Amino acid sequence: MRRQADRGPALRRLQGARRLATWENAALNGAVAVAVAEGPEAALLILGKLDLDSYHPFHPTRADLLRRLCREPEAVAAYAQAVDLAPTDAEREFLGRGRSVAQ
Repeated sequence: MRRQADRGPALRRLQGARRLATWENAALNGAVAVAVAEGPEAALLILGKLDLDSYHPFHPTRADLLRRLCREPEAVAAYAQAVDLAPTDAEREFLGRGRSVAQ
């Protein structure tokens, strides 16, 4: 007779992973996948239909797509929003460098 393993730790890890996989995260990852497959313009069309303005990772993603399309004024504005929403000094510094590159 096989002894059943304690599944508690594995289930707790799975529940933690599910909390990280939010709808916002899935939607943004989908748009990034479209950017890789079809280009930044197609991804921007998807992002434009999503209401993710308060979701921090939305803005740097949008900024990078705009930068790739050489839409500098829009990219700079998106980087500024990303910097404003960034939760840490390190992220603000990193995104500030991105804004400088886009100018």
